[in-house]
Amino acid sequence: AALSFREGDRVPASTFPFAISRRVLGCDYKTWSLDGEIAAKSHLQYQKLIGEDFFNIGMDASQEAHGFGLDVIFPDHAVPYPNPKSKFIKTPDDYFNLEPYDPAKALRTRQLIKMTDVLANEKGHEIPVWGTMCGPMEVLSQLRGTSSFMKDCFKNQEAVHYALRIINDVLLELARKMMEVGAHAIIPATAFGSQSLMSEKLYQEIEIPYLKEWDKVVHEKGVYLGLHNCGTGPYMKSQLEACNADIFQIGHVPTDCKNWQEVKKDYGNKVSILGYLDPINCSELNTPEQITEECREEINNLAKGGGFILCPTCEFPPDAPLLNAKAIVDAAKEYGRYQ
Repeated sequence: AALSFREGDRVPASTFPFAISRRVLGCDYKTWSLDGEIAAKSHLQYQKLIGEDFFNIGMDASQEAHGFGLDVIFPDHAVPYPNPKSKFIKTPDDYFNLEPYDPAKALRTRQLIKMTDVLANEKGHEIPVWGTMCGPMEVLSQLRGTSSFMKDCFKNQEAVHYALRIINDVLLELARKMMEVGAHAIIPATAFGSQSLMSEKLYQEIEIPYLKEWDKVVHEKGVYLGLHNCGTGPYMKSQLEACNADIFQIGHVPTDCKNWQEVKKDYGNKVSILGYLDPINCSELNTPEQITEECREEINNLAKGGGFILCPTCEFPPDAPLLNAKAIVDAAKEYGRYQ
């Protein structure tokens, strides 16, 4: 109902869990990050415990860049991260050395496909499986380093576009593979489309041409297309016009609106809004009672008429209290019921 702008029995909810799910199964970060079947089993047990309405899955920000050759460190007790001493793209000329890879064969993306496959086969007939991945700019910023990449968007656009063309093709192929094994929605992360990172004009020049391609690839398979944008001041209108997304995961009021009430008025019948809990507030800094109150406020702002899904705007903190995650789902059940 939420994706067709109708009021169902209640507001659906997800905690956007990635690595936190490993704790329910009792495995370390490294094992969880490199084994899609274990990651899927973690999500199954986590969903059984927390009661989420859909699987909103991914691994970490380096999963796609690793396939291009990014040197990633896999600690036992922390999220995988790029080796700070080893930048993959060292100079603007190195963009032209980037080569595509097969996401069905590369170590990390293969695990994401496997996780999707297991979840779709085990529970996909009753619980939707939504796959989240990095968008093209986010992958390239991992390979180059954000600061250098931002400068290159101004000074070396030809090189940047050369690499983005290759990256976007690989990501679209990853999306195809995930849809083939049963993903019900595909959600690329596109936080560069926000005031916190670059001007709207520059963003339209750099990433918008590639976002347009996601519309056909995803929708022709009968799958929902979402966009994840956790940036401050998201360019929601530009992104939606580019790819006709069905779902928009958001954490801040977009540039063309003044408040959440205006967001509901302007976009409430155009795209389903997934959000907008701040994941920092889901950590041990807040109690379940405080999180419940925040959820109640967000439900009051956006739930009327359907088209709203309660969820953190970014990954639920992997070491946050599980009771805080449970509070989100419980709040949707208690305060998100439609009359």
